[in-house]
Amino acid sequence: MQGKNTIVTTGDYSIGLLSQTSGNLNTDTIIRVNSDGSVTPSFSDGDDTFIVTAGNHAVGVLACASPGSARACVSSLDEESTADTGSNENNAIAKLDMAKGEITTHGTESYAAYANGTVVKAGDTLDYTNASVTLTDVDITTHGDNAHAIAARQGTVSFNQGEIYTTGPDAAIAKIYNGGTVTLKNTSAVAHQGSGIVLESSINGQEATVDILSGSSLRSANEILYHKNETSNVTITDSEVSSAADVFINNIKGHLTVDATNSKITGSANISTDDNTHTYLSLSDNSTWDIKADSTVSNLTVDNSTVYISWADGRDVEPTRLTITENYVGNNGVLHLRTELDDDNSATDKVVINGNTSGTTRVKVTNAGGSGAYTLNGIEIISVEGESNGEFIKDSRIFAGAYEYSLTRGNTEATNKNWYLTNF
Repeated sequence: MQGKNTIVTTGDYSIGLLSQTSGNLNTDTIIRVNSDGSVTPSFSDGDDTFIVTAGNHAVGVLACASPGSARACVSSLDEESTADTGSNENNAIAKLDMAKGEITTHGTESYAAYANGTVVKAGDTLDYTNASVTLTDVDITTHGDNAHAIAARQGTVSFNQGEIYTTGPDAAIAKIYNGGTVTLKNTSAVAHQGSGIVLESSINGQEATVDILSGSSLRSANEILYHKNETSNVTITDSEVSSAADVFINNIKGHLTVDATNSKITGSANISTDDNTHTYLSLSDNSTWDIKADSTVSNLTVDNSTVYISWADGRDVEPTRLTITENYVGNNGVLHLRTELDDDNSATDKVVINGNTSGTTRVKVTNAGGSGAYTLNGIEIISVEGESNGEFIKDSRIFAGAYEYSLTRGNTEATNKNWYLTNF
């Protein structure tokens, strides 16, 4: 393959480019599709490579660490695929690197890039072969139900400097099933009718990792993060994520940790009532989270960052509640609330912390149409069930009419863990 190349497939279960281990699970296979269209060990500048599939369950580029047939390699993410070898030593590597080009798929469950690392059994132990796909300066478009742009099953996909657009129902920007890693760097991605990132597993002990880096922008119709996995770690750095549904996290099951650094997050956080389901969210380095609607997380850390409990653009809305089921940590963080500044019964956004608080947090309050009135006990805006060691400090003047409000702890033993707007 030299120069500008176009690969077109038309059948169901077809594959544009495949890197697959041989029948011996310990044999590595590496394919590099270079920017000049050649398949060689090194990259060079040149023309694009275009891959187009027109069939259901097809794949544009596939790295498959499986000794089975190519048909088995292209199986749906949700299908279980296991090689019973009796040994988990020196697992094979299937690697496919592509630089500069476009991948377009048409069809149900037709993925643009798929890293399929099959489970290997060694007695009672599960181990995984290594399948990886690296795409650089590649644009992706998918058309079809569940036609995810990126798919990983015990594999790794790295996407750098490109655009992603999925058009079909339930077609995500990326889906990880039964563990794997997806990295998006310098990426602009839109899921027109699907979720941003889907993290699911049917095998215990699986860990998924997602890194959204370096000026990436993700927009989705549904939630940005759909989680139904035992353990997942998501890092968002110097990037922006939002959804048309105004939902950031939908955690159905498992432990989800999200670390955002210098990033803008928009949308609510939802969590199931399962005792084993937890969401740990950390914001740092001037990150912002505009929660849009009632939200629940397990732990929240706000480090030199801002949480908008209500709409950041200041429109009149119903009061919003942020519930933290475990602990809150502030390090020069800012909470922005809206309150109808009147008497004790004023409508207000509220932060409910079931666990402990620590650190220092500034609080900004915007008047939501109140005229000002005398308070007796005050307007409760922050409640704390556990140890209330954190300090919440008024960031700027809070006033309505002739009334100036202060932010203080409750003045009785029953209320002194909580924080109120008062003017007495």
